Amino acid sequence: MKLKNVKLSQWIVYPLALIAAVVPLFISNTYIINLLVLTTIYCVLASAWNFISGFAGQFGFSGVFFALGAYITAGMFDTCKITPWIGMFIAAAVVSVIALGMGYLTFSLKKTYFTLATLALLNISQLIFVQNKVILGIDFKGTAGLRLPWIGGLANMQFMNNRGYYYIALAILVLTLILTNVLVRSKMGFYFKAINTNPMAASSLGVNVMKYKQYAQVLTAFIMGLIGGVYVMYISSIEPISMFSYEIVFNIMLMALVGGRATVYGPTIGAIILMPLYALLRLWFSSKLPGLPTAIFGLILMLVTQFMPEGLVPFVQEKLHLRKTRLMGQADTAQAK
Repeated sequence: MKLKNVKLSQWIVYPLALIAAVVPLFISNTYIINLLVLTTIYCVLASAWNFISGFAGQFGFSGVFFALGAYITAGMFDTCKITPWIGMFIAAAVVSVIALGMGYLTFSLKKTYFTLATLALLNISQLIFVQNKVILGIDFKGTAGLRLPWIGGLANMQFMNNRGYYYIALAILVLTLILTNVLVRSKMGFYFKAINTNPMAASSLGVNVMKYKQYAQVLTAFIMGLIGGVYVMYISSIEPISMFSYEIVFNIMLMALVGGRATVYGPTIGAIILMPLYALLRLWFSSKLPGLPTAIFGLILMLVTQFMPEGLVPFVQEKLHLRKTRLMGQADTAQAK
C-alpha cells in the first residue's frame, strides 16, 4: 500500500474548521449535540489509530488504549479526587507505557502477532475489570461499573451543556491533525513510508524499524488515552463489558479504512460519514434488530475492501487526477489542431 499525504486546499479545510467551531453554538437539539460529540471523539480515535496501523503499517485493534484511558481517568477522579484535566494526561502516559511494552514484545515478530496481541489485551483487560472490583487501590466496581459523582464545573470537566465536551474533543482533533500534517512532511514521515512499503528494505537502508514503530505506537496510545478521559467524563459512567467491546475497536478501524488509512484527513472523513450512520441505525433498529448496525458495518468493510481498497480519499483523489489529466490531454489536442 502506498503512503499518501492527502493535500486538501486551505480554502476547504479552514472554512470547515470554522464551521465546526461555530455551528454547535446555534444548535439546541440535545440529540444532535450528542451526535456531534461522539462523531468528533471518533474522528480523534480514527486519526490516532492511523499512526500505528496506517502510517507505520502495523495493523491492530488499538481501541483498547481508548478504553484503558477512560477507565484510568474515571478511577482517579472517583477514588483519588484528581481532576480529569490532569487525570487524562496521567492515563495517556500509563497507556503509552503499556503500548511500549506490547510493541517491544511483538514488533520484532510478524505483523499478525501484533494484531493478536491487541486483541488479547482487549480481552484480558475486560476480564481484569470484570473480575476485580478494586485494582491498585482504586475501586472500579467490577461488572456493576463505575458511576462518576457529579461535582460540576470546568475544573472537574463536568458541564451542564455537552457543547463543552464537543469543544474539548474538537481541540484534540485539531491538534492531532496538525501533528499528522507535520509528521508526514518530516523525516519521520519518510521513514514511516519506507517501513509501510517494505520494512526489511527500510531496515537494510539503516532505518531503525522497531524505534519508529514504537514512536507511532506511543502516538496512537497517548491520543487514544487522552480522548478516553474526555469520553468517560462525557458519559459519566463506565463498565467493562461495553467499554472493552469488539464493537468499539471494530468501528474505529472501519472509519479509518473507509476514509483512507495512511492519509491525513481520511480517517476523520470516514468517522464523519460513518458515525452518524451508525447512530441512526442504532436508533432505528436497536430494539428490534440489535445486531444489524454491526452487520451493516461489516458489509461496508467488505465493499470498501473490494471497490476502494485504499479508502475514499485516495479513491476520489485518483479519480480527480485522472479527470484533470484527461482534460489537459483534450486541451493539448485542441491546441495542436
